[in-house]
Amino acid sequence: MAGPTAAGAPYWSPRLARSRRMVNPVKMDDYDKQGCLHDMFAKQALATPNATAIVTHDGRKMTFEELNNVTDILALHLRHLGVKRNTVVGILMDRCLEYAISYIAILKAGGAYLPLEISYPQSLLQSVLQDAEPVAVCTKKLFTERLNNHMEKNKIIIMENDWIEEISKNEPISEPVEVGLDDMAYTVYSSGTTGKPKGIQCPHRGAVFSYHWRHISYPYKPDDREACNIFFVWEMLRPLLKGIPLYIVPDDVIYDPPRLVTFLKENKITRMLFTPSLLQALLDFKGLELEKAFQSMRQIWFCGEVLTTLLKERISKLLPKIQLVNLYSVSECHDLACADLSDMVEYEQRKFCPVGKVLPGVHIIIMDEELNIQPVGAPGEIYVGGPTLAIGYLNRPEVTAQRFIARPDHVPAHVGERLYRTGDWGYMLSDGNLEICGRCDSMVKIRGYSIELQAVETALLDLTMVNTGCVLALGDEGSEKILVAYIVPEGKTSRKEVRAALKRKLPFYMIPSKFVFLNSIPIVEASGKLDKSALPKIDASENSGIDPQDLPSTPMEHEIAKIWCKVLRLPAVDVQESFFDLGGHSLLATRLLSEMNEHLALNLVLTDLFSHPTIQSMASFIEDPVMANGGEHVHLDLEAEVDRHDQGKTLMDIRLRAFWRSFQLSNKWRRDKILLTGVTGYVGAFLLKELLTTTKATVYCLVRQSPGLTPQDRVIRSLRDFGIFGISEDAEELEKKIEWRVVPIKGDITLVNLGMTEDDYAYLSYEIDTIIHAAATVNLIYPYRALHSSNVLGTENILNFAQANKIKPVHHISTDAVFPPGLIYCSEDSDMSQYADQLTSGYSQSKWVAEQLVFRAKARGHPVSIYRCGNVAGPQDIASWNPADFTLLMLQGCIHSLTAPDINWQIELTPVDFVSRVIVTMVQDLMQSIGKVFHLTNTNTMDSQLLWQLLRVQGYELSIVPYNKWYDTIKTMSQDDSCKAAGSFRALLYLLDNLVIEPSFFSNMTTFTQDNLQHLLKLHNMEYPPVNAELMRNYLRYLARINLIPRPHRKRRDTAQLLHGLVALVTGASSGIGAAIGEHLAVAGAKVALAARRIDRLQKLQKQIEGQGGMAVCVEMDVCNTESVNKGVKYVENLLGPVDILVNNAGVMYYSFMKNTELEDWKHMVNVNINGTLNCLAAVLGGMVERKQGHIVNISSDAGRKAFAGLAIYSGTKWFIEAMSQALRQEVVDAGIKVTCIQPGDVKTELQGHTKDKQAQEMYDMSSKTRILEPSDVAQAVMFAVTQPGYCAVNEILVEPREAPL
Repeated sequence: MAGPTAAGAPYWSPRLARSRRMVNPVKMDDYDKQGCLHDMFAKQALATPNATAIVTHDGRKMTFEELNNVTDILALHLRHLGVKRNTVVGILMDRCLEYAISYIAILKAGGAYLPLEISYPQSLLQSVLQDAEPVAVCTKKLFTERLNNHMEKNKIIIMENDWIEEISKNEPISEPVEVGLDDMAYTVYSSGTTGKPKGIQCPHRGAVFSYHWRHISYPYKPDDREACNIFFVWEMLRPLLKGIPLYIVPDDVIYDPPRLVTFLKENKITRMLFTPSLLQALLDFKGLELEKAFQSMRQIWFCGEVLTTLLKERISKLLPKIQLVNLYSVSECHDLACADLSDMVEYEQRKFCPVGKVLPGVHIIIMDEELNIQPVGAPGEIYVGGPTLAIGYLNRPEVTAQRFIARPDHVPAHVGERLYRTGDWGYMLSDGNLEICGRCDSMVKIRGYSIELQAVETALLDLTMVNTGCVLALGDEGSEKILVAYIVPEGKTSRKEVRAALKRKLPFYMIPSKFVFLNSIPIVEASGKLDKSALPKIDASENSGIDPQDLPSTPMEHEIAKIWCKVLRLPAVDVQESFFDLGGHSLLATRLLSEMNEHLALNLVLTDLFSHPTIQSMASFIEDPVMANGGEHVHLDLEAEVDRHDQGKTLMDIRLRAFWRSFQLSNKWRRDKILLTGVTGYVGAFLLKELLTTTKATVYCLVRQSPGLTPQDRVIRSLRDFGIFGISEDAEELEKKIEWRVVPIKGDITLVNLGMTEDDYAYLSYEIDTIIHAAATVNLIYPYRALHSSNVLGTENILNFAQANKIKPVHHISTDAVFPPGLIYCSEDSDMSQYADQLTSGYSQSKWVAEQLVFRAKARGHPVSIYRCGNVAGPQDIASWNPADFTLLMLQGCIHSLTAPDINWQIELTPVDFVSRVIVTMVQDLMQSIGKVFHLTNTNTMDSQLLWQLLRVQGYELSIVPYNKWYDTIKTMSQDDSCKAAGSFRALLYLLDNLVIEPSFFSNMTTFTQDNLQHLLKLHNMEYPPVNAELMRNYLRYLARINLIPRPHRKRRDTAQLLHGLVALVTGASSGIGAAIGEHLAVAGAKVALAARRIDRLQKLQKQIEGQGGMAVCVEMDVCNTESVNKGVKYVENLLGPVDILVNNAGVMYYSFMKNTELEDWKHMVNVNINGTLNCLAAVLGGMVERKQGHIVNISSDAGRKAFAGLAIYSGTKWFIEAMSQALRQEVVDAGIKVTCIQPGDVKTELQGHTKDKQAQEMYDMSSKTRILEPSDVAQAVMFAVTQPGYCAVNEILVEPREAPL
């Protein structure tokens, strides 16, 4: 025996060989001493001459002596006709007594028998006769006409009437027949249904070897009776060689279940060989008393087809006392392996029955396409070496060379110098059994997908409503193929039910296009195998493979189908198929509804399509919407959905203890084999990157098949599409890590066993240590049913996998959408059951149900963690963003349209690299993360108004407009096909129409707390990145780099400007001195923040500055209010950066007599002039000191140097400013900060008009009596101070009207 256990290590190791000899102690050392087949028969005939040898259905019998004598007579006649060693003699007749006589006589004459099936069409019979050139043909009168033109009349032996007498007059031939084991015993032709049939030349050795083994391993009892028809030429001699009577089943009985049952019962048959298809047909025939018919049966042998465990179980339940034997036999090498299936408990989870252990002396080698020996458990093509091989193919040397190959050098020499390539696909089990999975040539390509027909058929046969069936691929090579399922149903069922059941097991591209229901599966009479040619004919091209019953039938269905075909670009549409299963998506749905509304004069909305996703249901809805909806809204019970999907599996305590014990033994994270789902999604791709760059884990990525792409291709493409390759500096290193540490697996979370083969599923259930479940369909519009498969069923399947064989922690990526909108401070430990009836979007509902399934697993002891993500933005270090993200679409819409909506929107987002880093960190810190929920939602948001201002600062000339006007702009531009950004406008409009609907959506955002998350961030020295201007500026730069947004149209600015790039904050900037200072600073290149209470005046000044090519932003600020100042300064620093120049200009001045005690005016001057200055100073001074640079300009007054009558309180406030500035200047001299006081005299401003005490103003205000200063004069003084070199400080500037000096 030959085979492998590990790469390069053959499975025939001495230790394993010893163990197998114990299981199967048959010794075959003496098989070659038995003689040739006819020698073995002659010996038995002499031993039991009077025993019955053959019994026919009509009562004829023949003893061994009689059979021996008549075969001697015929053999002599054949020799006289020229039969000798390695010549062939044909047998053309039905299974009968004369067939057996011919068979033995030909061997005795030294020739080889050539079975000529009566079912052969004349063209095939002619082809075989021309190829084989038989010396003679033994036949019946009924078939002689088929031979007349191809054989000489004297070479046609008609074995009827007195035929024995007619040939018994031949003279004896003295020379003995000399035939050896390696001479030809028979030539059999393979099926000729396609191409030229092949004549397989087989020697005596293989048959002698196989018969000898069977006789020893499964010895006959004296009273055994063996019936035979299927594989007659192989089976008929076997009982005769041991003196057991052969009961010949006629050809017209074998496929007639009632007559076959009667034959078995009346003749008390104890053994018989069936093909699985034949016995299946017998079991399926109604009204047969099979228990009585098989009452005497002891053994049933199976051969010729793969035997499913489902059929085996049916037989075992019905006929429990019968020994079931599965034989793997191939025409080119006879019997290879055999299994006793009577006790098959250890294989009950498999789809196919093993064919047992390889016969001793036969060598089985499993090799891949490159002829590499496969280890135990690994599938490959089956190659055979040893004593049973055929000689080759008659007259076909090229085919012989292809199928009978020379032994590769790496295959051990004792297997023989030749190997036969069977074309069967299988593998060795660990117990030494061989399992056959199907044919290597059963792989087909349909619509670009590689499909294993055997896998589809297996899934079909596993359905409870299917009794038996088969799956074929129809269509010529190079044309569009379709899958067709032929089904014998079990009870009453429908195509729709079968299709729905298959969808749970197979991906969409493996679902057959057509389902044909049959009463029984047709069988080839010659072999007992499935007769594909007798299946109902299907036109693969007709209606693109759609059953006629599923084509449009009503006028409305026809109208709708035309539109669907146009939108989906399909030639025809199944009326029962969902729009989304046919390839529809959200954007196509919008177009479809538009077309339907226009052509059918309807007013359909998106929810109508989701509620009625098929043509049939949509037509019913349109014609009678009340009836189609059942007259009322159907309530979705989410708790019931959780119950439906929660399988409630109780974990085995021993497995749980083993899991936790692993952590007690080692504090290190050693779970280095991770299953990652959703790797082709945005978060999943960055999780993979983080795992590869920060851990040494091997990552198994579950990936759905895509036409023309391998799973590896899809993984790499997703990383490249999301900017992870090609931009990051370590891209080359990352590619190497992917090659070595990423294992892509073809699968689908929505399917049974995650869409994997049973072997892969079982292997990975032991291999995987940890699961990160990031796969989900994120669509904020789809209803629950549209998302159920990916989000709910997928999570259920992942949890089942996590519990299979060993405990695997699950890190479940959820969403903050499991909370309803409008809540505040939602906790990570909130009782989520209270929100089940408050969720309205399908995405929220599906993720809530998925989360509850994870919680239930947690309650049963399974280690889980949940990560609720908010809006996930691009990474902080590379140019990337999820192109379908709502925030990005909003940003694109505003920038491309140069308009932004005036809305109250707190923009919440978290960089994806931070999200992935947190999750991967938590995965490695299981003791801290397990059992907890973490909110990955940013509590440091950005006001949309700030973002709009930032966009303006960056050079995007946005206009802030009411929401409805902005919406109209987006809608108009989405319809302009000449617009390059029309696609992004349409995507945004789709969300605005179906998600946002009203502008209140933006102000109704839920807020969250992060106690669990912040605790772990602190443990790992991590900080949550805030959404600020610095982050957004980086994003804008990155997005422009990868062309997701256009680059800003900046006006060229003179980089030689003295204040280029500096940030200046000017208070009191709505008019007068402040406005002039702001304008001068901006013209000099500063980025100016204009602060005041009157925002309308600031906005007017801002436009004026921007018109001159300057940069300015407006800040609504009350300098008397500390909170307002702090908020304003934070806004400025977020938007423009740290403040370099602070101009404390805000101030008030009232003339008054002290005697009038205008206390409110006094307090107001103190509050604005002193407290306002201090508030602003406090807000910026710390940052300046930290940065060791800055310039504080306090607009004081000449009243700060000399007190003026009528301005006592005002003068006092300015004296305070002067004194405070002098002291501050000395304190911060070492910090590189300058402090300048500007001391203007009378200036043309609004201040003079604010005085209430007109008598005091008339007495002391001299501004009207001389020419006073302009605001620009003060601004120039400020410019002089702030444009001096760093070493030069201008501490005070007194600027007065020439005619009014101090």
